[in-house]
Amino acid sequence: MRYFLKWKAFLSTVTVIGAALFSATASATLTALPASDNPTTKVVTIGVMVTGYARPGSIPLGDVVFTESGNTLGVVSVTSETGCPGGPSPVTCTIRLALAPGFATGRHTITASYSGDQPHGANPPESLTFTVYVSELAWLPAVLDLLSD
Repeated sequence: MRYFLKWKAFLSTVTVIGAALFSATASATLTALPASDNPTTKVVTIGVMVTGYARPGSIPLGDVVFTESGNTLGVVSVTSETGCPGGPSPVTCTIRLALAPGFATGRHTITASYSGDQPHGANPPESLTFTVYVSELAWLPAVLDLLSD
C-alpha cells in the first residue's frame, strides 16, 4: 500500500509541471522597433512589435499606449489596419505611432504598454521600456545631394 501512495504523489507533481509550462506560452511579447525621423516634416515615428496568440485567422486585440515620464504620447489599437495580419499563432503585429512635428531632440525613455486582449484571447497585459534618440537631420538631404554630384 505504501508503494501506491508514493506513485500518486509523483503523478501530482507531473501535473503541476505541465500546468506551469502551458501557462508560460499564453502571453504576449513586445519588441521595440527602430525610431524613424522624417527630416522634411520633422515627424518622429516610434513603434513596437506585439507578438501574441490568437485563434487561426484572428489577431490579438487590445491597445498599445506609448508614454514618456507618465505623459501619454499616443494610443494605437491593434487591428489588421495597423499592421497585424491574421494567421496561425503566434501572430506578430507591427504597431507604429507618428509623434507630433517638433518632438524634442535628445534622449527619450518611452514605455509601450499593451492592454492585452482578455477576455477574448490568452494575452495578458505587457509593457516594454526602451530608449530612442532624436537628432536634427534637416541638413542630411543637402549633404547627400552634394555627395551624389
